Amino acid sequence: MRRAIAIRLVLSAVVLALVAVCVAPAFADSRSHPGFEHGSLRIERSGSGPMFSPARLATENEQSASVKVSNAGSLSGLFWLSVHVNGSDVLLRHLHLTVARQGATRAETLYAGSLYSLHRLALGGFGPVETCRYRFRLTLPSTGSNVGDNALQGLSASATFAWTASQAA
Repeated sequence: MRRAIAIRLVLSAVVLALVAVCVAPAFADSRSHPGFEHGSLRIERSGSGPMFSPARLATENEQSASVKVSNAGSLSGLFWLSVHVNGSDVLLRHLHLTVARQGATRAETLYAGSLYSLHRLALGGFGPVETCRYRFRLTLPSTGSNVGDNALQGLSASATFAWTASQAA
């Protein structure tokens, strides 16, 4: 039986668009930094606002979001997804997150585990003007008992996602 668990969870995916930073961008003078080319890396994300709105998340329910990430620059780059969490460790350890890269015919799971355990996820290389779609699924599995599920009520947590990139060698 599904039980509604009143938790406050703010997954600040809105920060994705604001914290999309390029780490180690291309240097203007490639003579002083061999191996780097002239050009730019620029990360863009589809949509705006939070990926999830779990004001009232119930056990065994799933919330999902799809995000398109693009390298809008002129250089190839290596991309990562970083996650910073705050709040109740108990709740963060119970929240299950799956991140999958959507392909033309199938999805490749890149991460499946607790939100608490995800810190940095390598997304691989993106060529200039390359785009990839990612699917995020968030669930709150039951603890297996009403007492355990009830103990999660009123807990709060937040997660901030940031996309970063560095120039591919």
